[in-house]
Amino acid sequence: MTDWFFFRHLEGTEARSVTDLARHFGVSASYITNWAERFVQKGLIQRERKADDRRVVLIRMTEAGRETLRAIDAKRRSYMEALLADVTDEELALLIRILERIARRIEEEEWMR
Repeated sequence: MTDWFFFRHLEGTEARSVTDLARHFGVSASYITNWAERFVQKGLIQRERKADDRRVVLIRMTEAGRETLRAIDAKRRSYMEALLADVTDEELALLIRILERIARRIEEEEWMR
């Protein structure tokens, strides 16, 4: 799993517990803890204890993390635009319909959860 998915998920939330993140991504809490440590040291996310339950560790994105995510998104967008530059509107519409059908099928599959 790429870091981008974690950052994208954290971007839209206040703070998430390590346990919630582990459950969401289907990984262990220790995986999330190790992942977070790298980015805490870089100042991209911060860890804090929940005020009413000090056992719970919360993770939130910092402003530096949001700026980094925006820069990554801009690079991804430029890459995709270059990649699809010679694709016609009709071909793109077909691709979107196919990907939407695949996404619906994945959502319907219980084993994917």
